[in-house]
Amino acid sequence: MRILKTAILLILLHCTIFTIPVKACSAFLLKNSENSLMCKSYDWDFGEGIVVINPRGEERISMPVIGGKTTFRWVSEYASITFNQYGQNLPNGGINEEGLAIEILVLNVSDYGSVKGYSCLNELQWIQFGLDNFKSVDDLIKGTEKIKVKHLYAKVHYFISDASGKSGVVEYINGKRVVTTGSKMPYNAITNSTYYSSVRGLKSAKGGCRRFKTIAAAVNKDYSAYSTTKLTDRGFTILNSVKSEKRTQWQIIYDLKAKKIQFRTKDNSNIREINISDFNLNSNADVMYASMKSDCKKDNFKKISKSINKYLLTNAFTNLKLQLPGVALNELVNYTTTAKPTEKLQTVVDMFDRIR
Repeated sequence: MRILKTAILLILLHCTIFTIPVKACSAFLLKNSENSLMCKSYDWDFGEGIVVINPRGEERISMPVIGGKTTFRWVSEYASITFNQYGQNLPNGGINEEGLAIEILVLNVSDYGSVKGYSCLNELQWIQFGLDNFKSVDDLIKGTEKIKVKHLYAKVHYFISDASGKSGVVEYINGKRVVTTGSKMPYNAITNSTYYSSVRGLKSAKGGCRRFKTIAAAVNKDYSAYSTTKLTDRGFTILNSVKSEKRTQWQIIYDLKAKKIQFRTKDNSNIREINISDFNLNSNADVMYASMKSDCKKDNFKKISKSINKYLLTNAFTNLKLQLPGVALNELVNYTTTAKPTEKLQTVVDMFDRIR
């Protein structure tokens, strides 16, 4: 415990120097009568990550949130493919076997409000919970009404889509959850402003987000004659139009009906494809992973391990310029590997309140 208290003092010194800069992620949906493709540009400080195959029947206990809140349990009903930079159980985004996809984007004006009367998840575990338990946008929205996000590091909002072609944006504004979908969502897209302000910015010749304007001009075009291949090519073209040469790490396209992913990275520009049906998704199957630097063919995947979780967390903290003592890092590694928190993990989580 003395070591953890010392670590808090060290983090206080770092929080006077390092803050979370604005990131430039983008997400959108392209669709026609035959296809629904959710596209994501991930812009961040670093691109190291893994692809994880999460089978059904995984038992999880929620990670403690800053300030403390009763944890809760669930067992994954649906298998999923996720992209992870911070270890198992804390994904950046992904798709499940029913075609529900969830992606995260920074939103610095997020205000999550009081957590009284709510169960809580951090910003990354909300994604895993959603993929584990719901098969559609409507199910996810309804099923998370009583779950509040309490951010560990970054304030965010979410872009969600399903195999029916429905999309939505989930945000927390002025302490309340704001869900935009259906007729209230004229453009199936989001960047790093609230959905309301993004649409309002379209009316301004000089203001507004350039990336949102570029995507909004593209998503509502007539793609009725496009094959899946042609629509996918169009998705990558749009992703390139909002690309940052320095900061865009991943470009991802989720085929929501076929339940497969195509992606490329800053380190490997070859487009790779992963089909969830190629893997054993039964409840007795191992959690598998492959490096995003690899070809991500079935043979590249192997059983996930504590060592890869430690590598990812160490790499993340190095790139984010966060210094944690070994005991704190080990607590996080143990949790990402087992999804079972210890009493000490709460102290480690509370450290992040000093750095964000």
